[in-house]
Amino acid sequence: MPIKHAYAFIRHSSCASQHLKMGCGASTESGRQDAPASRPQPKEVGASAPAAAPPAAPTQAAAAVPDAAAQAAAEAAAKAEEEKKRKQAEEEAAANKKAEEEAEAAKKKAEEEAAAAAAAAAKESEEEAAAAKMRGEEEDAEAAKRREEEEAAAAEQRKKEEEEAAERKRQEEEAAEARRAEEAAAAEEARVAAERKKAEEEAYAAELKRQQEEEEARKRAEEEELAAELRRQEEEAAEARRREEAAAAAERKRLAAEAAAKKRVEDEAVEKAWKAEDMAIRLVREARALDALAPAVRQAHAGLPAGLAAAPLRLLKLEAVMNWPYLKVYEEVDGDSDYPECLDLPYSKATCEVWGRTLAVSWRWAAPKPAEQQTAFSPMAAPQFAELLALLGKAKSQGMEFVWIDWSCVPQYDNTTISEVLRSKLYFARAKAMVAIPTFTPIDGAAGGARASASGAAGAAGAAAPGGAALPRELLASAKAVLAARAAKGSVRGGIAAPVLGAILGGGRVAGRGYLGRVWTLTERMARHGRGEQLCNWVSLETWLGMVVDSVLHAAEDAAASQLYRGLLGEAGCEALTAGVLEPLAAALRGEANRPPAGAEERLADAFEEAVGAWHSTPVPQLLAPTPSPEWLLAYLEEPAAAVHGAWSPPDRVWAVYSWFGWKDSLDYESEDDLMAALQALAAAAGGGRRHVMRTAAKLGAGLAKMVGGGELDARLLAAAEAGLPAGVADALKAGAYPDVTGKDGATPLYTCAKAGSADAVAALLAAGADPDAAAAGGATPLYEAASRGHTAVVQALLRAGADREPVKQGGITPLHAACEKGHKAAAAALLAAAANVNAETEAGATPLYAAVSGRQTELVRWLLSSEAALAAGASVDREKGAKGWTPLHLAITQGLMDIAQLLLAAGANKEARMPGSGSTPLGMAARAGQAAAARALLAAGADKEAADADRLTPLALAARAGHVEVVAALLEAGANKEAKGKDEATPLFLAAAGDHAAVVKQLVAAGANKDAKNKDYQTPVWAAASAGYGDVIAVLVEAGADIHACDTHGWTPLHVAASEGRKGIAQTLIAAGAKKNAPDHESKVPRDLAQAADLKALLM
Repeated sequence: MPIKHAYAFIRHSSCASQHLKMGCGASTESGRQDAPASRPQPKEVGASAPAAAPPAAPTQAAAAVPDAAAQAAAEAAAKAEEEKKRKQAEEEAAANKKAEEEAEAAKKKAEEEAAAAAAAAAKESEEEAAAAKMRGEEEDAEAAKRREEEEAAAAEQRKKEEEEAAERKRQEEEAAEARRAEEAAAAEEARVAAERKKAEEEAYAAELKRQQEEEEARKRAEEEELAAELRRQEEEAAEARRREEAAAAAERKRLAAEAAAKKRVEDEAVEKAWKAEDMAIRLVREARALDALAPAVRQAHAGLPAGLAAAPLRLLKLEAVMNWPYLKVYEEVDGDSDYPECLDLPYSKATCEVWGRTLAVSWRWAAPKPAEQQTAFSPMAAPQFAELLALLGKAKSQGMEFVWIDWSCVPQYDNTTISEVLRSKLYFARAKAMVAIPTFTPIDGAAGGARASASGAAGAAGAAAPGGAALPRELLASAKAVLAARAAKGSVRGGIAAPVLGAILGGGRVAGRGYLGRVWTLTERMARHGRGEQLCNWVSLETWLGMVVDSVLHAAEDAAASQLYRGLLGEAGCEALTAGVLEPLAAALRGEANRPPAGAEERLADAFEEAVGAWHSTPVPQLLAPTPSPEWLLAYLEEPAAAVHGAWSPPDRVWAVYSWFGWKDSLDYESEDDLMAALQALAAAAGGGRRHVMRTAAKLGAGLAKMVGGGELDARLLAAAEAGLPAGVADALKAGAYPDVTGKDGATPLYTCAKAGSADAVAALLAAGADPDAAAAGGATPLYEAASRGHTAVVQALLRAGADREPVKQGGITPLHAACEKGHKAAAAALLAAAANVNAETEAGATPLYAAVSGRQTELVRWLLSSEAALAAGASVDREKGAKGWTPLHLAITQGLMDIAQLLLAAGANKEARMPGSGSTPLGMAARAGQAAAARALLAAGADKEAADADRLTPLALAARAGHVEVVAALLEAGANKEAKGKDEATPLFLAAAGDHAAVVKQLVAAGANKDAKNKDYQTPVWAAASAGYGDVIAVLVEAGADIHACDTHGWTPLHVAASEGRKGIAQTLIAAGAKKNAPDHESKVPRDLAQAADLKALLM
């Protein structure tokens, strides 16, 4: 039976069984419910029906009261009925059970028949599947056969098509090859034609170029010849002018010298008659009326506002001050008692007669003013006060009654006003006489006074301690001796200067030169301009010569204030003091020399003699007491930051000179608004502009500079400079930008453009008045940056603008150092042409030549050693105060710079120059550094092969100790002493053995060095190697026959020390070589007694 038929049969059987089961159940239930209706009711049941009916009427006697028999019958009938029902129920249950069993049996039979049908269907399906499979396989085989036939036919077809395609391809390739051959032939023909044409064109162009070059060369030659002729003519004309100028200068100098000599003779005739009192201060004896004073003074007086003219003026009484124990402050001066110490009156009431009896005191404070008043405090030190009392006594003797001193005459703590200080210039101008009192300081102590923190170079110079005082004092003592010797031979000025100098040196204190370099004292001296007064009218000869002494004591410091001596001493005296004394002395102090420069004492004696004449024979020069003119003011506003005149605080630079050019009723010293107004007024009075205002404002602080305005212009200038835009720089300058505005790191536009090498921008900035020396953070100037980067055109422009040739960056590095280190020959040449110091030393003592060696600049070294410019400038090949005391040759040798070393040697460098401290020569340093080529070069140049250093180590010892085989070989070939001993009596062989240099040990042994040479402790090379555990060295020495039993001062053999140090391998080597295990030391200990490890003890048994 098919499977699908079997499944249908099973479903049919199951449904039938279910139906049968459900039918039986329903029938049984129906029978229970419907049986009473389908079967006749028993009579007992029907007889019992009346029991449920309503009671009969009492009138029916038969049924009114049932009797007992009837009741029993009814109960029996009921029981029978119940029993019958029970039996019926049991019968029904049995029937139902039987029906269920029959249904189950029918179901089971149906399931079995269904299973049989399913199996038959499955079998039929399997048979059908097998038949189908067989039919499929047959069909597949037939299909495969057909495919094989089709594939064979397709393959045959493909083969045929491929052969046809190959044939077509071959034909196409042959045709293409033919075409390529034709094209190649055509191309080759075209190439040949093109090359021929190109060659013809090139030949034509070359010929044309040659003709043009020849023409240009001819023109250049003609132009150069013409230019050469013009230069020759110009040079001849210039030379003629130089000769004429030189002749004129020589004539002027001759005439000046004759005049000076004549004047000196005249002066000395006067000086010869001097007595002691003649060398004291010479107070002015004639008073001058207001109308006889200089125009600037009269103008200042006339322009004084009414309020200031009416303000009170205080003049101290001479007699009162002479009784003071110290200089009283304004608030302490008695002006109200019956015996007042001062005269207070309005300025307008101070007559010429009053001023004709007044002395004005110009002095430098020795201490700063306290913030609050202190009893008995005075900024005038005791030596100054003593000087003041002496001067007041002399003034009194000459009829003077009053004295004006700022500390006592200007309110200091009550109602202070800057106006009174500004008005004081008129006091100095109208007073009969003025005296100057500098600070006095111990010669061997700190100089200057309390204003050490004052700004300005002069302030610093006057306040610093004399560095290296011993050398200047020795020079001063020598100069005194020279003056005394000259006096003995008849020199008048020598006879005057010698005892005065002796008094200064003997007294132990000196007048500080800082007085000359203060802006306040400058403006006070300006008040005396036009009077023809001399130094002797302001200070005594001892005070004046003391200032000269002070300049010598401070020679190593910034000599800005010494510029003032040029006008005071005259050309001869200034040259003697600055070039002859201060400059060489400063160099000697920087170099830590222990002797004064040769000949300096004679030049210093010359300077003192000139100073004697300057004190009394000529009026005070303009430099010391200039006329307050617009021209002077403009130069003052242009003055660089490191100027001659210092100030207590930056605003003093304005307030000190302000009242010479304008007045204002009320001013606040602390007000930036008032300060800016004053600065702008000064710039206007000088004929200056924003640049002058900004230049000074920048010195006074960033806040004031911002008040000038025009910041957007300055920003434009900075941006153009940083972007490298010359046109932008020029436009910003034209619009009014400040050329010295500073950007990041304090760099000015000039610094930025010089660093970038923008020559056009640099030219524009310099033309606009930019400061050529304005340095950025770190101290580098525009010239330094241009030189270090090789911007020669910028270097030349800056030099033409007057840039400082020797500005020093941190460490004392100059532009010439930087140019040489970087190899910029043209920049270096420009600097030398401008007289830059070719031997300038850094703080470490390195010269430009040393810098060139350090930078490995061979060609620049060659140029420095051979160029006329460098040689004319005095370039030194040695300069033994190089960095760390190294000479250029030391550096070249240690760095292995043989080309440079050869150049230095050829130029005559000192082959035996020794390093400070170590005492090493160049050959010793080459040996230590292992520079064999350098060592051979030095030996060939004749260097001392036995030159020992501070430890008595020769070059061979140094090379052996460092293990430099090639250097050792070179020294041995040169015949170096193999047995030279150092401070510990160690030979080169011992040092090599102690350093584990077996190869060098072998070299020295082969050269015949003593294998058993002992040091101071009687230790041999074998002993040293055994102590350090150097087995290779011991092997070499043992093989060479070195004594393995040699004892040191304790009786220890090499085996003893090997045992003590726990060196088992060394002990084995020594024992194998025959070392004695039982050799006793001085304490009778054998090597075994010194060993710690058990295996080593066992080895030494």
